[in-house]
Amino acid sequence: MFADRAAALQLAPAGGAKAIAVLRNVRLKWLRHFCHHWYFPPQPKSPLFVALWLEGRVVVEERIYTLQPGKVAEYFRIEAEHGADIYLKTMGRVVGVFATEFGTLNQIVHMVAFEDLADRAVRRAALRANPEWEAYARQVRPMIIAQENRLLMPAPFSPLR
Repeated sequence: MFADRAAALQLAPAGGAKAIAVLRNVRLKWLRHFCHHWYFPPQPKSPLFVALWLEGRVVVEERIYTLQPGKVAEYFRIEAEHGADIYLKTMGRVVGVFATEFGTLNQIVHMVAFEDLADRAVRRAALRANPEWEAYARQVRPMIIAQENRLLMPAPFSPLR
């Protein structure tokens, strides 16, 4: 079961439907393996409950980077020159990249929609495996003071489902 996941992550740099299909098979094997939880349901905040609840659902990842004061323009310049094309191509449904204007300043917000958690895992692995992305990341990391990640679930009436 875990060997299949490792194989899928090795396919991740190539991306595509094959890697996603392998990860979905791993997820189904995992669910069958833990089927006894249907008789003994997991508690609402347990990892198994969250994994079952997220099964097959669109998820949006929000990443907030807090930068050193005055570094937003430089960050965007480097991202536009070296990282944006790779990011947009690899991540798929990029909702947007934003800078804060009010509230906490010097923050960059990236929002990306994924088909499900397996899609997110494949795309993030492909991004990390790209040497051009790593070169870009080495340039912007010194500007970043803090990072927050959130997983957002679209409401039933949301256009992004």
